Amino acid sequence: MPFGATPAAILDLVERLAAVTVFLSGMELFLARAELRDGGVLDWRHLSLRRPATLIDRFFAMLPGRRLFDDPVFFLVVAIELAGAAFMAVDPGSIVGPLVCLVCHALVMRRIYPAVDGSDDMLMVILGVAVLRTLATAPDAQLAAVLFLAGQSALSYLTSGLSKAQSRTWWNGAGLKGVLTTRTYSEPHLARFIGTHPLITRALGPFTIVWESAFPLAVLAGPEPAIVAVAVAASFHLACAFVMGLASFSWAFGAALPAVVYASFWLGQQLSGPERLLLTAVVALPIVGAVGFFGGFARATKPATKGAIDQPTTQPTSLAQVSPQADAAVASTLKAPVDAPSL
Repeated sequence: MPFGATPAAILDLVERLAAVTVFLSGMELFLARAELRDGGVLDWRHLSLRRPATLIDRFFAMLPGRRLFDDPVFFLVVAIELAGAAFMAVDPGSIVGPLVCLVCHALVMRRIYPAVDGSDDMLMVILGVAVLRTLATAPDAQLAAVLFLAGQSALSYLTSGLSKAQSRTWWNGAGLKGVLTTRTYSEPHLARFIGTHPLITRALGPFTIVWESAFPLAVLAGPEPAIVAVAVAASFHLACAFVMGLASFSWAFGAALPAVVYASFWLGQQLSGPERLLLTAVVALPIVGAVGFFGGFARATKPATKGAIDQPTTQPTSLAQVSPQADAAVASTLKAPVDAPSL
């Protein structure tokens, strides 16, 4: 095992990384507080008008539930979640911190549902595992929790890769270029550089599809391929954090990567070299087939308007070109679903 780590130690590390995610997510809400007040992008007076679909929705549409999401009560919930994150960072393995964060973050997600993305879902999975691990402290149960997180992480990258594989704009790099040249999710110097060097996005688009789709195969193949895959994933998350400003997204998915590394070492101990090779080949067949099918279908499908996707456009690529105020609001509150592995 890496550095002689135990499943419990890996889960402790995952909890501490998840605590950082909760802290960043909560601080983002405090910094974007104006957007949750009257007249903001996430004004609850407007969001609460959504037609209730479940009993929980009906509760929050009623007066007692509505008051829970009003300022300052809602920010008290956020503050309690931050306190739970601090407890989780100091004392991982205790049920108090993750349980508080799990309940509070569920409320936060319902309050800001237009801004919720895959990173929030991944965080909820990690918090749920952190709660359950305290109820079964046996070594086998701790190992099962680590393997579950590793499998969930691998599945999230796989689904993200296959989702991108269905898009023509990801195969030709136009989708990635579109994200990296907006004012909301890019940096001016990088946007100009990307605009003058289209080959970069043409290469990175397909590369993103391939590494995300192949992530589970690397985990099954052995510790060395898994470490390479984790390094690529970590680099991807760092780029999203520094370039696109998606800090909480990066930490949410990055928190599960220690479990991925541990799972690869554990599989290496349980299976012989030929057995790992056979298992990897069996799993690779449907993945390669799906990527090839989606890629061929995407390339064969022509855009509705000639040149609308593959050619440069003079239409606004950012809300800032329509309304600077709208762009600033979205940049401060919303997260990018385009580039984020989702569950």
